[in-house]
Amino acid sequence: MSLVTIRLKEHFKGHGCPVCSVLKEFEKREMENILYEHVNSPHVRAEIRKSLGLCPYHAWALFETAYSNPLLGPLGISVIYDDMLSTFIRSIEQEANLDGECLICRHSLEREKDVVDEIASHPEEFTRIYRESSAIFCKRHYELIVKALKERGIDTSELKEVHLKKLRSLERALSEFIDSYDYRSKETGKNAWALPETIEVLKGKRTAVSLGDGRCSALKKRRLLKFL
Repeated sequence: MSLVTIRLKEHFKGHGCPVCSVLKEFEKREMENILYEHVNSPHVRAEIRKSLGLCPYHAWALFETAYSNPLLGPLGISVIYDDMLSTFIRSIEQEANLDGECLICRHSLEREKDVVDEIASHPEEFTRIYRESSAIFCKRHYELIVKALKERGIDTSELKEVHLKKLRSLERALSEFIDSYDYRSKETGKNAWALPETIEVLKGKRTAVSLGDGRCSALKKRRLLKFL
């Protein structure tokens, strides 16, 4: 059993989109690895330099990762961005273009494809796991999984049935949350979890792939090439 499969099955035990959860965990580990092990790696530094210090989302996420972990702190990220600032100055002097792809965005998109392919390669098993779980795919990942299944000639009607059942259950829970604010209600705030879960179903968790449009042009181009 691959590591992707192990982590994916683990995230089906929780709420929200299991694919998003795998990617969020993956991105966190990528940033920690950069700061723990690759601050002075010439290869990794060159990759980071292509985008002048990652995309805006991951640049700030890397900053927050450094400052939230006392074992990391600001030194490593400061060394990286000292190099990025010097690179930026040189690019102005030489009138060079620095609009490369964010390293973490690229890795996240590759991991997303691996996870979707894993589900599509074992449709009966993962449909059963999905049916029995509290998890619910976000719009993006449900559509990618259905597309991958159809490309393999696999019927998606059972997955559709399970997914719609989960969506309708969520819809009822959100309606109950809204109704709980009626002055006659004795349970104000009932099912408060339904609101963030609805947003996650429609927009996904905050990951590179869900926030890609408008943030990382290189990621957007790769997304079109891989999934259209």
